Amino acid sequence: MPDRSRPLAGLVSQDAEALFLRMLASGHAPADTRAPAAAELLDLGLAVYSSSGATLRPVDQAAALRLLLERRQHELLEQQRRVLDGWTRLTSLLPRDLGGRVCEGVVPLESFDEVAARTAELYPSAKQHVRGTETGDGPGIINEVRGQARAARFRIIYPVTCVATPAGARIIEDSAASGRQVRLRRDIPMKMLHVDDEVALISGARSTGYLVQTPSIVSVLAEWFDLMWADAATIAPGGGDEPALTPAQRTVLRLMFAGDDAAIARKLALSTTTVRRHVKAIYQVLGVNSRFAAGVAAAKRGWI
Repeated sequence: MPDRSRPLAGLVSQDAEALFLRMLASGHAPADTRAPAAAELLDLGLAVYSSSGATLRPVDQAAALRLLLERRQHELLEQQRRVLDGWTRLTSLLPRDLGGRVCEGVVPLESFDEVAARTAELYPSAKQHVRGTETGDGPGIINEVRGQARAARFRIIYPVTCVATPAGARIIEDSAASGRQVRLRRDIPMKMLHVDDEVALISGARSTGYLVQTPSIVSVLAEWFDLMWADAATIAPGGGDEPALTPAQRTVLRLMFAGDDAAIARKLALSTTTVRRHVKAIYQVLGVNSRFAAGVAAAKRGWI
């Protein structure tokens, strides 16, 4: 169980937390802005000046925690975007043109026929996990649904322009109907088929490509895909491939970061059991198992 006597633990410095707790106990503290702890609380909006300006007063605990969570969520999203940009730049350094030297474990594919043949071999070999991307330029490398290995988990990112054409929309619908997880993104730098964390096929606009079995490069490509998949700019067709929250669940979600289940139940005049059922459903929709993770996931979707 979380320690309710320390609502800001781990979210601010220890000195700032101690000052905040003292203010909660006494109602105020001297307004010494030269003290780092006081300056930190003021900067975060967790303390305000009294009318005289001589003392500081704390904001409500629930409001303080909400402010901190929103700020930390924003920082996490910014960090994730910077990391994703870095991985994208790294993938741009991988070999693309056949004129250069190719490292060990990277086989050049000199025509789209070779790309297509290798793709047809990789699909039925998948046993666990397939990651795929399409750019919308030239022939695609994502095979028809009937060619995939049923036991594997498929995650495919298509360009958002796909939904604007009947053929593209049909491909996405067929992919989703077959059990693939499908998402859309505006900018996808290359086509890729990544199988079981062991081998990847990448292809550019020239319809040539590379079969990659170098573990370090395969790992880089997996990391790049996973970050792109989780990025807020990567969306589900129609706004979400996950079930939406009910109005009651959205209300509970907004209150989850200001109090525990019992407090939410009192505020909404519900039983604690009902609130817990809503919280469990929220976790399932967001694919998380904690309040903090739920906050991050919900913020990425614009739900809070």
